Amino acid sequence: AYYDYFRKLEKENKLRHIRVSNQGDVVAVMPSIGYHQTGINFHVDANKRVQIKHADAKMSLWSQMSLNSLSMHGLHNYHDRLFTGHNEDIINLDIEEIYKKYAEL
Repeated sequence: AYYDYFRKLEKENKLRHIRVSNQGDVVAVMPSIGYHQTGINFHVDANKRVQIKHADAKMSLWSQMSLNSLSMHGLHNYHDRLFTGHNEDIINLDIEEIYKKYAEL
């Protein structure tokens, strides 16, 4: 119900949401059962261009597991991976431009 209503509001251009997840951060994919992520996800990884997917793209808890998973939840990790030369064009877009380009509505 929540997810469907959220998607309805997105389609009606009444709601916009950007979410950022970090490779190796298990917190960003929790809870993984009975919960749907919403909005546009920016998934960051070290020395790589940000991957952008709409909410329907699933990321498993197991794909994020590593020995240092909890240490990857820090804001400095997100900042260092998002604000790089790889992503300059993306971080200069406004939210409507991001939705036009990446949303699957």
